[in-house]
Amino acid sequence: MDSSLTTSLTFGRFNLPHPGHVDLIRKMLEVSDRAVVGVSTGKANNDIEMRMEVLDLLCYRGGLDMDRVTFMGATTPYALVDEWVTDPVTGFTDLAVSRNTTMVLGIDQSALGERIRDDFGIKFVPNEVRVGSSTVIRYFLEIGREDIVREIYHNDEWLFGDILDLRKEELSREKS
Repeated sequence: MDSSLTTSLTFGRFNLPHPGHVDLIRKMLEVSDRAVVGVSTGKANNDIEMRMEVLDLLCYRGGLDMDRVTFMGATTPYALVDEWVTDPVTGFTDLAVSRNTTMVLGIDQSALGERIRDDFGIKFVPNEVRVGSSTVIRYFLEIGREDIVREIYHNDEWLFGDILDLRKEELSREKS
């Protein structure tokens, strides 16, 4: 790993990836050389491969430089940061890596970002822009306004179909 490159990290469930997530990753690329997106591996989440595939396509279609974006599974934001800043040989924090690492989380997760900053000695940048949310997508699907959801995904039938599949997966877990 090149410790001279700056890296932004974020973490989330991304159960229903949407264009707001692309804006978050764009912000990460504005403050660093590369963006590492930690996608939750928790059991209460949708299929991780499908979530990462949809995120990847949304970012690509959003014009992001995909050579600078990496998606990886992680159990928690702490585990993501720990894996990123820990030297695999020594098991100690690589100070050069931690100095060049920034955590970017939504403004609603500022307390978590500040704790991670303090615990790991990395920078924290809150993402104040919130464009859309998974809750909004769930709402429009629930009230039968698929036309609005299609528009959110730029009338891309493939993406829309994946979002419907991911929502069905969520609903089946909620019933269990």
